[in-house]
Amino acid sequence: MAALVAAAPAQAAPPANGERYDGESGTGQRIHLRVSADGSRLSQYFVAVRMRCSDGRRRILGLSHPNEPTVPVDANGNFASNGDADPLSYRQPGGGSLQGQARTRFTGSFGENSAAGTIRSTFKAGKVFCSREAPFTVFRDGTPGARFRNGTLATGRYAVTGRRLSFRAFRTFAPGPPEVRRVVFRWRASCRGGGNVGSTQTFGNYAIDGRRLSIAGRFRASFGGGVKGRTRYRLNLHFFRQGGTYRVTGSWQAVTRLRRSGSLIDTCRTGVRGFRGRLASGPENLG
Repeated sequence: MAALVAAAPAQAAPPANGERYDGESGTGQRIHLRVSADGSRLSQYFVAVRMRCSDGRRRILGLSHPNEPTVPVDANGNFASNGDADPLSYRQPGGGSLQGQARTRFTGSFGENSAAGTIRSTFKAGKVFCSREAPFTVFRDGTPGARFRNGTLATGRYAVTGRRLSFRAFRTFAPGPPEVRRVVFRWRASCRGGGNVGSTQTFGNYAIDGRRLSIAGRFRASFGGGVKGRTRYRLNLHFFRQGGTYRVTGSWQAVTRLRRSGSLIDTCRTGVRGFRGRLASGPENLG
């Protein structure tokens, strides 16, 4: 069977120093490359393919930059990895593991705002042998061909702050379809009778229609002294791009009613608490 060969960039060219490039392998796995500040090497990379195996299964094999040899980039924008075989084990469907030796190498060339190349992976464990040669293409983040971001939202981690809100995580995924992957924050509400109540909220895997998302719901919680609480909440999000930066604004509102033996004893409200943030890192390579 003929090997798959990646289409080379229309014209080879040095990469954009310090920039990140994102795309996919020919078998559908996400790929990213980041060029060092001086353009002489790949400072970060992750490549992966789905291999065909002699036991009828297909296994994904990836290669990431930590603990791997340096991948230099020459003056014409060409690069090639030179990794050795390493021990690797795959979990088996019925339990146990398949232990063997894995090796992945990749070569490519940069062009204007893109790079293309070929990944070659093998895995050998006893009588089982897996292999695949597949092309890949990546595009410089922020250019028209780049994936994993759209006009309003980018894949990655947002740094978010708000009034009396403490955000511990805020991750998104784009484009297809864009979604809020994980949001975690702490809030507290003041009660009419004094004191306060609070909780840590976690939201994940909510698709975004356009640029806005509104999440509303209820939950129950128990407190000391036989007190039970019912909380009604609403989270509003607005994603946009301004001045070349991906941003988010929103609000959180919660009302908790406290009852003992079925009787209402207090009501605690946050009011409408606004927050804002911006893309801090990404796009993440989320497979």
